[in-house]
Order: sequence, then C-alpha cells, then structure tokens
Amino acid sequence: MIPAWLQAHLEALGRWNVDGVARTLTATRCRRCHAPLLTGLDADRCALPVTVDPDPVDTVGELTALLTGRATLNLVHTGGHKYVLNRRTKFQISAPRKHPVLAEHACGLPLGKPEEMPAPSRPTESEDKCPY
Repeated sequence: MIPAWLQAHLEALGRWNVDGVARTLTATRCRRCHAPLLTGLDADRCALPVTVDPDPVDTVGELTALLTGRATLNLVHTGGHKYVLNRRTKFQISAPRKHPVLAEHACGLPLGKPEEMPAPSRPTESEDKCPY
C-alpha cells in the first residue's frame, strides 16, 4: 500500500493507472446493459482504453459497426494467456483478415448476423409526381 499523497502525485503526473485498464484484455460487464465485455488499451504507445463486445464480427458486422461510428479492432494472441486489441486501419480493413475482429460496444445496438437483423422498410409509392 502506498501513501495517499504519493498516489495523488502519480495520478497528477499521469503515471498511475486510475481506471485499471491495461494492455492485456480483461473481462467485465457493461454498467448500463450488463452485457459481457472485454476492455484493454488499443496500442502499445499513445493508447486509448476501449471496450468491445466479445463476439467476433464478420465483414457485414464490421461494416455495420463502422457505419454506426464504432471502431473495429483485431484480437491478437501475444502468447500464454495474453490477448491484446489493435485498432484496425483502413489498410487492414481492406486486406484479408489475419485475426478475429471485434467491434466497440454500444448499448442497444447489437451486431447480429444478417439473417437476424430486420430488413429495412421500403418507402411507399407516392401519388405525387415530381414537378420537374
């Protein structure tokens, strides 16, 4: 146990891990919807904490995630029982997949299989004709 003044000093310098998120993945649950999640940092340097759904997505799921403003990340095995997340760039998205792809979590917006997703409604034909 370290003294409170030292912990406060390290937090002010940015050297103390306040939120407990590390480079390797940890399992957790969403505070709002209680869905199972994985959390970790998205890079080795200048990393941001990310929270992803644990189910891998296919190409359609990745497209849906990107269109809804969510990032997609590669799930990379680094040896032993360690897994890390690496943010996918536009070059990785267009290339063949080498790792499972996970999408950022958003409550109430599941990325199901295409056959599970409702079909978009078609607009009804209007009797009004375009004046030009």
